[in-house]
Amino acid sequence: EVLLDTGEIDQGQRDVPRSRLGVSTCGMLVRRSVWSALHGLDPGPVRLALEAADCGPIAAGIDDWLKTLDADVGEPGMEGLRPAHEWLASHRPHRSGRPVICHLDFHPLNVLVEAGVVTGVIDWANMSFGDAEADVGVTRVILGLAPFEAPRWLKPVAQQGRRLIAWRYTRAYRRLRPLSAEAVRYYEALRCFEAMSHLSRIRLAERNGAPVTSSGYAWSDRATVRRLTSHFAKVTGVELGVVA
Repeated sequence: EVLLDTGEIDQGQRDVPRSRLGVSTCGMLVRRSVWSALHGLDPGPVRLALEAADCGPIAAGIDDWLKTLDADVGEPGMEGLRPAHEWLASHRPHRSGRPVICHLDFHPLNVLVEAGVVTGVIDWANMSFGDAEADVGVTRVILGLAPFEAPRWLKPVAQQGRRLIAWRYTRAYRRLRPLSAEAVRYYEALRCFEAMSHLSRIRLAERNGAPVTSSGYAWSDRATVRRLTSHFAKVTGVELGVVA
């Protein structure tokens, strides 16, 4: 059963610890049973079920992911993001294999575990179909670049630990199935762009008097913005002109 919570379609909600969740290690992310159940499934019946339920945008696939951002960068005030958008549009990776079911928010807090056994995966609001590298790239961004809380003195060490977890996760996944490193990096950049585009739209709306605050977006703190924009520039060679 696939549960789609349309209330969480905005990927900026904060995740909080829940009972029965495996949060101490990345090991649960690379269990063969988990990936067999996700990327090993035939996406055809799932796509047909979503289309029958009139879930058009979700069923459209990752190939349309970037297209959903076209309108955003066309808005007045978003000019600083257009070079980055152009890079993404002109460097889309070739299909590396058959399309798979992509969760696109896969991290330890979304893996249900009981007595050391994975019992389910939750939070399917961002699911789509496409390259396995998209799922891996997004997970790597969440593990290594997303906001996290720690005492100030511990943050440098914690950040290095997060990078190690992301590396171990990628290495373990490659033992299960091949990956295109170039495609993984592309989807990392796309996820960074998506977050900064979302933040820019909130800041513009805030300027125009809309009842929103950018501080309510989980990926809006200065350190996270710095990590995401720096990583995007490292991958693409293009600066992300986030609305200040």
